[in-house]
Order: sequence, then structure tokens, then C-alpha cells
Amino acid sequence: MNNHWAMLGQTTSQPVEAPPPSVWTFLFSRKKLIGWGFATLFLLTTALLYLLPQSYVAEANLLVERNRSPIMRADYSPGLEMAEVMNTARGIASSRTVLAAVVDHLKLTERPRHTSFFGRLRENVNKGLVAVGLLPEVGPRDEWIQALTLWVTIKPIVNSNILTISMSLDDPRLAAEIVNEISSQYIKAHLAIYSTRGLADFYRERMTTAEAEYKSARQEVLDFKAKASLFAISASREEYTRELGTLRTQLLTTSNDLNRLLQRYDERHSEVTVIKDVMANVQTRVDETETKLKKLEQNEAALADMEMLLETKRKTYLDYVNKYGEASVNEQADSDVVNVRLVEKASVPPQPWMPRLFLIFGAGIASLFLAVAVAFLRGYFDGRPNSPDQVERALGIPVVGWLELLPKNSVRALRTVRRT
Repeated sequence: MNNHWAMLGQTTSQPVEAPPPSVWTFLFSRKKLIGWGFATLFLLTTALLYLLPQSYVAEANLLVERNRSPIMRADYSPGLEMAEVMNTARGIASSRTVLAAVVDHLKLTERPRHTSFFGRLRENVNKGLVAVGLLPEVGPRDEWIQALTLWVTIKPIVNSNILTISMSLDDPRLAAEIVNEISSQYIKAHLAIYSTRGLADFYRERMTTAEAEYKSARQEVLDFKAKASLFAISASREEYTRELGTLRTQLLTTSNDLNRLLQRYDERHSEVTVIKDVMANVQTRVDETETKLKKLEQNEAALADMEMLLETKRKTYLDYVNKYGEASVNEQADSDVVNVRLVEKASVPPQPWMPRLFLIFGAGIASLFLAVAVAFLRGYFDGRPNSPDQVERALGIPVVGWLELLPKNSVRALRTVRRT
């Protein structure tokens, strides 16, 4: 309601354009609205700060080494990106598996819950919404898991290998317990994910099978060498080559002798017959030696294939031996040898994350800004005149007098006169 009253002059004149109102003019003209708005908002926020329980922040720090093996920190693992490692650690720590293990180990569902007035109000509202089917019914365990998902903050410190796990809660002791349990369960989950439980038995079976195959192949090679007389291949080849050369020389000499005899005698002569028999014997020996040499080359090629297969089986066996050794070591790994280390456990916070005095001071500043904003909006959307200048600009006639506020009796009397 606009209670401003103006007395207009009887003569018209050209109104003088008033300068645009300043910020201070606006604040002064709306001082009552701003004052009442500030006082109301400040009292409400202050009362709310006293009604709401104070929040305590518990924090733990973990070291996640980037260039170390996840299961055996003594092993160097280059090429891992820092962001990838930290985001993986953050995802594991905030997973439902870890949070569910925290709820189960601390038995949070069995603990009595000390809720504030607003907490009880929220629970009653949720129960009502569940009763009418607007919200799904959630069990105590899932409710705790969902709450931890919202309350727990896991983030890495910039340009470092430190992962911070923090939680804000009105119970400082419970907040510290939950943060420490999340750290412990995260390390256990990290170990379970990267460990090789049961893999050592698999590699041991494969190693035993590969060893048997290797020994069998090696025995086959030895038997083949003994059967084919291949223990001295180079010496046998040289012997056959030398014998073949000697026989071919004899065959050539005998052939020359036969040609000379055929020039003197006919083919039925005794000397010609003898030399032909000698040539036949030498040719037979040449054929036999060539056959032996070819057989030796075939056996040598077969032996090379068998030895290559034997070497493959030997490497397979050694590979399984190494993998079995690594799996056996990793199977014995525990939380003390992984690349995640607990740097600082969460201690019970001795005081709230921010004193109530600072919160009240901030509430006062916010209330003042909000009151000014409300006054500005009201002035922006209120088109009624609230100053002599606005009346002169609207009517084009001078204002003789202006009363800021009339008593209620006078206002009532003027309204009665105006109606009549």
C-alpha cells in the first residue's frame, strides 16, 4: 500500500527533469524494507544454524604410487599415467563393494542413530512418501550405502600421489571410524582385484604338463639319434663324401682301363670281363654310398625339426616355470607390499569444520544481499510513484508539498472523503 500523499499546485509549468536516482537514494528510499528483510532473514538463518547440528570433517590420506606394480610395489612398472592410476583408485575406493564392506564391518545398521529435529522430519517425510508409493522402500543397509555415497568425498591432491578420503558428519567419532574403515577396505579391495589367487595352481599344472612333454620330446630325439647313428653327423657326412669321391675316382680309372682294353680285345675277353666286374662293384658301392649320404641328409633334416620342436617345448616349459614363480610370489602378497600405503589415519576432529561465529557472520552478509535484492525487485516491478520527482514527471505539474507517511487516522479520513 502506497501511503505517500502529494499536494499539487494550481498552475502548470514545465517540470524540470530530475537527475536519475543514485544507489544511495534507492537504498534510503527502501531502508525500511531492507532493514526488516535483513533482520528477518538474519534471525531465521541464525536460528537455523543453532537448530542444525554442527558438522565435523574426518580425513585420511593414502599414497598411491604410479610407477609401481599394483600387487608388488618393489617391481617397477613404467608407462602408467598419473590421472589413470588416481582415477582408478578413486573408483575402487568409492565403489559399492567397498562401502558395503564398511557398513557390514562397522555394523552401522545395528547402531542407534542420533538424528536432529530436521533429520527426524526428513525421515518422517520419506516414510510418508514411501507409504503412498512415491518413493521405493530402501532397507537400512542400502540406506547406509547410499548415505555414504553422498557423504564421502574421495579426491586426489593436485600434482601428487596422495589420495584424500574425507567425510562430513555431525558425529566426529563415527566420521573418523568410517573414513579409516574405508581406507582399510579400499586397500583390501585393491589387493583382491590385482592379486592372482588360484593362478599359481593353474601355472603349476601347466608347468608339470610342459615338463612331461619336454622330457618326452627329448627322449625321442635321443632315440632317433641312436637309431639313425646321428651322434656324429659331421664326421659321418665327411666320411661318406670322402668315400664317394674315392669310389668315383676308382670308377673313372676303371672306365679308362676298360676303354683301353676294348681297343685291344673284344668284350668276351677275360681281362675285359674282369674289369667290367670291377666297374660293377665300384658302381654298386657308389650307389650305396650316395644312398647313405641322402639318408643321412634326410635324417639330419628330421633331426633339425625334432630339435626345433624340442627347443619350443623347452621354452614353453621355462615360461611356465617363470609364471608359476611370479604367481606364487603374488599369491603371498598382502596389504604391506602393494603400491597403496596409508599415510595418515583419520583422527577424531576436535572441532567443527567451521566455527558457528563465522557461519553467523556469513549468514549476515548473505541476508543483507538478499534483502537488497528483494528491495530492488520490488522497486523494479512497483510502478507506483514514491517520490515528488516521480509525481512531477508523471503529471507534468509541480508538487507543492509531500508527506512521507500519514497517520492511520488521517489516511482513513482522507479515504472516506475521497469516496464521498
